Amino acid sequence: MTTYVYSLIGMENLFPAAEKPRNTASAAWKPLLPESPLNLGCRARGAGYSKSVQNVILSEAKNLRSEASAGRRVSAAGRLPGYAKTFAALGMTFLGLHFCSGVFTACVIGIILSLMSIITLTTDFSTGSPYVAAMKGVILSINPAVTIVDITHEIPAQDVRQAALVLEDVIDYFPPETIHVAVVDPGVGTQRAILYARIGSQQYLAPDNGLLSRLVARIPPAKIFRVSESQYWLEKVSSTFHGRDILAPVAARLSLGLAPEQLGPSLENITVLDWPRVRISSARIDGTVLEIDSFGNIITNITAEMLAGRPTDKRACVACNIYETWGIYHTYAEQPQGTLCAVIGSNGRLEIAIVGDNASARLGLKMGMSVVIAWE
Repeated sequence: MTTYVYSLIGMENLFPAAEKPRNTASAAWKPLLPESPLNLGCRARGAGYSKSVQNVILSEAKNLRSEASAGRRVSAAGRLPGYAKTFAALGMTFLGLHFCSGVFTACVIGIILSLMSIITLTTDFSTGSPYVAAMKGVILSINPAVTIVDITHEIPAQDVRQAALVLEDVIDYFPPETIHVAVVDPGVGTQRAILYARIGSQQYLAPDNGLLSRLVARIPPAKIFRVSESQYWLEKVSSTFHGRDILAPVAARLSLGLAPEQLGPSLENITVLDWPRVRISSARIDGTVLEIDSFGNIITNITAEMLAGRPTDKRACVACNIYETWGIYHTYAEQPQGTLCAVIGSNGRLEIAIVGDNASARLGLKMGMSVVIAWE
């Protein structure tokens, strides 16, 4: 069976303009027949990349082939999760790519990278906004094979704190190496920095305004770079839409294997916000309303871990504003319709809810209000 491999997928978008192929027509999604390794190598080189780019590709390809022949997982610059690294190594061995040119091997790795990459978007643009579509258009123009996931576009306008909480709630459920782009940016167009950060196994692009502060409080960043190299941005940059003109193209190029170190200088710290602290004593826990979800449930900063070893039956009185309820339950259904109750929510935090109703709207409870759990 004839095997077609689509080579050079998005490769022309990985390098700065000065390094792009001279013959772009031959570099765009062109099917190459692998019946002749020599032919493949020549045709790949014929795409017209500059000598410096060819040297980079060849060098990386040699390293990848060495790892594959030794039976180790292929790291692909550290951008694939473990199972995909193994798949890539086995795939190269099965296809006999150690007989092929270094350029072709690098192209195959580029294809695997682009197909496995995920970019998430978190913004305050609102779902029906054309701004969201513009960012996706930029990303897909650079890497048509990337998977784009909308975390939410319903962050309240310029509410950096809410965006920080949303990221904290969801990032643990994404595969390693996911690229998270967050655009809630009241300071757009000012001197505030745009950051790349690696926190745990995830990657982040965001303005340096505290958006990542909940995450860095849990895990110190392994890498932080200021995104300052404009060669990886769009050619024209608006002073009011850095999400489209800077963050989106940079994310797309990272998804194709661009090294974060190329984005700009390394930084030691990022901006962090002050968050309300929980006060714990033997007889009570004092917390705060952190957020209100789409059902009107009141989500606090009191966690299940803080309640460990304490009674959660009717001896526990949960109070917010002038309202009180007794007991902390596992599900809303444990109480009758219309009942004010406290539960531990899916994110591991204490919630106050009205069964089958909107607690925030009905009771006037808002973010920042005090929440107390007391034991008699």
